Amino acid sequence: MFFVPGNHDVNWESINVENDEALTLKLSSARNIDEYQRALSTHLVNKDQAHERELSFYPLGAFDQFLKDASVLSQPVEQHGYYFTTSLEKHGVRLGVAGLNSAWHSASRKVADIKDFERLALGLPQLKYSLEKMATLRVDAAVALLHHPPMSNWYSPYEQDLQREELQKFDFILHGHEHRDNTVQLKFLDQHDAMILGAGALYVGGGYPKTFKVFRFNLDGLVYQVYFWRYSEERRAWIPDTGPYWPMGYLQGALGDRLRLRHHVRGTVTPLITNRRRAQRLPESPLRTQKSKSSRRPIPAE
Repeated sequence: MFFVPGNHDVNWESINVENDEALTLKLSSARNIDEYQRALSTHLVNKDQAHERELSFYPLGAFDQFLKDASVLSQPVEQHGYYFTTSLEKHGVRLGVAGLNSAWHSASRKVADIKDFERLALGLPQLKYSLEKMATLRVDAAVALLHHPPMSNWYSPYEQDLQREELQKFDFILHGHEHRDNTVQLKFLDQHDAMILGAGALYVGGGYPKTFKVFRFNLDGLVYQVYFWRYSEERRAWIPDTGPYWPMGYLQGALGDRLRLRHHVRGTVTPLITNRRRAQRLPESPLRTQKSKSSRRPIPAE
């Protein structure tokens, strides 16, 4: 189980307004993306900026303590200061995970006229070092976890440009923040090479649908499946979350060309798939199945 911080993990009352305004001024004064990333990287990693950086991350202190407590759930420590990288192996597949921090510059509740819109940033250091770690670990697939939707208007324009170039080097990008129905939050980047998966919202109370999705992929067949689930208040149960393109509550397709090429070159999989029926095959689902007159739909195990 992996956790990454969101804007609600920030203690806005602990934000040092003077330090925040100074950094915001530096970033807003940048005339191009290079100046912007230079100022941001200096703040995040330069030893001379250690005190200012400590003030920036102090509002996430309670979340940092939560991560330490969550170590019993195999949560990695933030070994890079404010983000983590790790890997795990399942059925002979090494999966790399980068837990990125998109919330550290959030200040939307501290000062009334300051909003997070076009303000947030990952910054080059955590993207660059995470990708380098994925290469060092020689992972079969790389996953980026972050709270705010990538390349969205929550980030500064220069940061959005950086993400379009760097985030697409991951194979899967998983994010949260948006409370809309998660069935519409499935898209690709870079000619179907990087897949973006938006999570639903799970919380107490009403206002938004309670949803989540289960994602499975098979590197031998180079295919994926996404299962959509929604909580029914009326039935008090989790039910398939159907959509116009997945009336049975799930979607499947072929993985991106980059994964195909990588594993074909390594010789770890069968030749590239050309038969459509073969491309749709996956191993037996880990979820228990239930028969109906029209289909077999995986449901959670009891």
